[in-house]
Amino acid sequence: TYTIGGQTSLDTIIRMLEEGAGMDNALTIPEGSTLAETADAVAEVTQGRISAEDFSAAAADASVYAADYPFLESAGTNSLEGFLFPKTYEISYEATADSIIRLMLDQFGAETANLDWSYPESQGLTLYDAVNLASIVEKECNDDNAVRAQVAAVFYNRLATDGEPSYGK
Repeated sequence: TYTIGGQTSLDTIIRMLEEGAGMDNALTIPEGSTLAETADAVAEVTQGRISAEDFSAAAADASVYAADYPFLESAGTNSLEGFLFPKTYEISYEATADSIIRLMLDQFGAETANLDWSYPESQGLTLYDAVNLASIVEKECNDDNAVRAQVAAVFYNRLATDGEPSYGK
């Protein structure tokens, strides 16, 4: 979207087009954001056109999107929290709660396509469980990856069903 005044020269218009549009409708979702925080950010960037309540309702049932996003298969009817990928998105005026959710799910799919989920699966976790665990670890830790690994190991140990610690195997 460009705003061009009536007296703008052709050279200036060409330069504006060459530089590209700025992200006037930038939706920024930081890592660790909850569904409620994401919904509030959507409401703010759309100036209430999409309310936080409408966005939350659209993201309340993962099964609505599972046919298009196979990684949601194990999420059942739980919310999409954890799958709404944190990033800065350009949101058009025509955007809906559904289209924004799909942008975020597309990004989740792209970002996680090459991840190896075999370890969580070997521990009896579904992809949904692994995403939830990652979200918990994100909330419990600072940005230190070593601390994250230790906290995740504690959770895996507590989730181990055979009574033996799984960390370090």
